[in-house]
Amino acid sequence: MVGPGCVFCPSGTFMNMGIHQQPNCYPCPAGKFASNIGSSLCYDCSPGFYSGHGASTCQICSVGHYCPGGTPQIPCPAGLFSPTTGGVSCDSCPSGLFSKEGSLSCADCDAGHHCPGGVDQIPCPPGSFTADVGQQFCVPCADGSFANGTGNTHCEVCKEKMYSEEGATRCKQCPTHWNAEKFQGYEKCMKLGIQLLKLKYVACILTCIVQETGACSKSHEL
Repeated sequence: MVGPGCVFCPSGTFMNMGIHQQPNCYPCPAGKFASNIGSSLCYDCSPGFYSGHGASTCQICSVGHYCPGGTPQIPCPAGLFSPTTGGVSCDSCPSGLFSKEGSLSCADCDAGHHCPGGVDQIPCPPGSFTADVGQQFCVPCADGSFANGTGNTHCEVCKEKMYSEEGATRCKQCPTHWNAEKFQGYEKCMKLGIQLLKLKYVACILTCIVQETGACSKSHEL
């Protein structure tokens, strides 16, 4: 029986002894509730449900979120999703797909990115690319091409007398006595063959001298 002058704590709150041992009503924390007046404690929301601060009832968890019970609803992290209400956990996006925080579904990985699954999409690092959507891995640039930024959808072809190896972030100048030739659609540096140099040298010594570059000069005849 309640004596005269007593006040019941309203629903959504609970009674507790404050400082100086005076009873006070306090709101239930998020994830808990008190449906009756005069409660001395708050109860956890069931898994799949959540509540805000000072709640008298619990609500079903929203799509894109999960509710393990006794907590506020929690957004699914990037790379995870929850397509239905009342979720107690989030599902992982498959490889080639991604999601942002609080997503109810996954989307194809953008070109220039890769999606290993269970994370947000990741830009392709320098020296690699993806030309199509929904890719799990980035592809390294082929010989004779390069990509020096991130999020590349293609690789640039090296200019004349320049070369690169697979996965290059820049092209290099061909060294002396090297030339750039087209090979299977890519620029590739090919050193002048030793046999070719020997033949040129034999031809040159009949009429001229050989300069450091390997070119003939007719300034001096033998």
